[in-house]
Amino acid sequence: MFSSGKYLENLKKNNNNIYIVQKEKPNYNSQCNLLFMYKPFVNTILQLAPQSKFLYKNWENVDFNANDIIILIGCHFTKNDFINFKNKNLYIIFYWTEPLVVEENIAQYCDEIYLYSKSLFISQQKFFDQQKIRFVPILKQETKSFVNYLKKKDNIKLSFLGYLGFRSPSVRNFFLNKSYFEQKYNLFTENTYNMYMIRNTNIFLNINKNGKSMLPFCRICKLLSHKCLVISERCDKTDEELLEDMVYFCDSLIDIEKTFYNLISKSPNELYNLSYKNYIKFSHKFSVKNDNLFLIK
Repeated sequence: MFSSGKYLENLKKNNNNIYIVQKEKPNYNSQCNLLFMYKPFVNTILQLAPQSKFLYKNWENVDFNANDIIILIGCHFTKNDFINFKNKNLYIIFYWTEPLVVEENIAQYCDEIYLYSKSLFISQQKFFDQQKIRFVPILKQETKSFVNYLKKKDNIKLSFLGYLGFRSPSVRNFFLNKSYFEQKYNLFTENTYNMYMIRNTNIFLNINKNGKSMLPFCRICKLLSHKCLVISERCDKTDEELLEDMVYFCDSLIDIEKTFYNLISKSPNELYNLSYKNYIKFSHKFSVKNDNLFLIK
């Protein structure tokens, strides 16, 4: 049984410290790190619990107090990390970032698990009676850097922000041979990302990692926050329904191409109006004020 509302009542009412922490990849590279990639997750928590303190990866020498709340973001924490947090008597919330459920070896140490995907939320099992599983979607990100389709350029691209190498060979072969296609894998700071949004009037593409159907809300919600027009391959239906009439979901690669050509054939005013309509609907739905968006079991 799922219920909505009172989504983070323990964070709203608790007087203990609330910390948000991350862990970088073992081969940490300051030019390509998770600080930017996971920022929508962090910003979502800061909207829900503004009193939180974001420690990033600088948490190992912090003197936590018993019953402090610690919110772990990302997939690079080890089982020993969770055991150490548990031994400090911390209340552990794990905000999971990956397109699969959290397995028991980690989940057993979590007081709460946050899932960004409604489909994952439905699939995630509890491992003890008191454990809480929550659907906590990525909220609209605050920014002043928007794509302005009134300034539509002649050479609009279908832009994929990420590395296509993690997608299937058929996807790579289809798009990498297209003159209209562009992939960007160097937007790892807020400034470079924002400047790309301001300087381009591209249409943006979502292609899931090979074999995964979970909708990547982090990628898509950030794009929608910048008033981007987004085309996506089909994802899990439960997740798609949350972005109905905000994202153009397509059944095939050919349909993606047709949708792209249809959009770029439109006038600057038409594109701007579509972008604005999608943005307003997204902003109202993916808001901290929309209690009905959040689920718990």
